[in-house]
Amino acid sequence: MISNRYPLFAKRLKGFTLIELIVVIAIIAILAAIITPNVFRAIEKSKVTRAVEDIRAIKAAALAFYGDLGLWPGSQWGTMPTDPYSPAEYGEGFVTTAIVHSGTVMERARAQTALSNWDGPYLEKWMMTPWAMPYMWDFNNWDASGDGIPNEHVVWFDLAHSGGTYDQNNKVPPGSRDKIDQIMDGGDGLHTGMVQEMNSAFYGTSLMVIVVQGY
Repeated sequence: MISNRYPLFAKRLKGFTLIELIVVIAIIAILAAIITPNVFRAIEKSKVTRAVEDIRAIKAAALAFYGDLGLWPGSQWGTMPTDPYSPAEYGEGFVTTAIVHSGTVMERARAQTALSNWDGPYLEKWMMTPWAMPYMWDFNNWDASGDGIPNEHVVWFDLAHSGGTYDQNNKVPPGSRDKIDQIMDGGDGLHTGMVQEMNSAFYGTSLMVIVVQGY
């Protein structure tokens, strides 16, 4: 045994191992302090990239739907004027065929006839945001962007206007909101343009992207 043949070396080795353990722990702590923020930044960056890709996919699917039917997928917000496919469930029209829910007699008849041209699914599935919230397709008949075009189709990143499970409107970090605005809207800020943060008692700080304007 080493302790029998080299007693001084064994004693020195035992003492050095304890010191080494302390040093290693210190080094690990330092590395963790340096690496961890970078890891989280990389993860959040990948979430932003995925979110932008998701929004573009939803927009492309909505345009394909409109190209086939001459109408837009039904709003998931609720019943909207001139939107006979609303209120729609998540993915309705995109993943599964649209259903006529509302409208005047003429609007309902037109929407029902148009369904024969539905050529979906236009998306494989309805997506969740990288922050574990469902995207919501919505039709706004008001000018949220402020550019004079009143009819806007919007994708929400959260459901700040709804109570219950999905009433969590701060899940997208501020830095990620700014990045999404920068990529999709040129970085003009979250109070104007196509990417906006709705700050009000009703909306909370819900994030929306206006993807299509007009009919």
